[in-house]
Amino acid sequence: MHRRLPKTESIVIAGGGVTEIETAAEIASHYTGKDVTLFFGGSRLLSRLKNTGASKNAEQRLTALNMKTIHNVRVASATEVEDSTKTALKLSDGSSRVIDVYLNATDSQPNTSFLPAN
Repeated sequence: MHRRLPKTESIVIAGGGVTEIETAAEIASHYTGKDVTLFFGGSRLLSRLKNTGASKNAEQRLTALNMKTIHNVRVASATEVEDSTKTALKLSDGSSRVIDVYLNATDSQPNTSFLPAN
């Protein structure tokens, strides 16, 4: 991934939670000039938080990094394009895109297996 990002033009991150937002922001700030888009199924970022101000603030910060945030649209499927480094995405709104890098961060589980059980 580290070798691919500098050479890519378009990057899509799926999800609107803390992990997805932080990942998207890090990529957009480090690789300026890239087309970075965040797709998420909700009407606002950080929808699990009761504080809607945090959602607005996160979206403003992503916009300041020249990122696109697409509300109410999920990535329905992702397929590697044969003989290519690209990925074809089908979206829940019926549209599709072919992009360079796809990061699915939805439903991620924490990697805590190294921690003691207690």
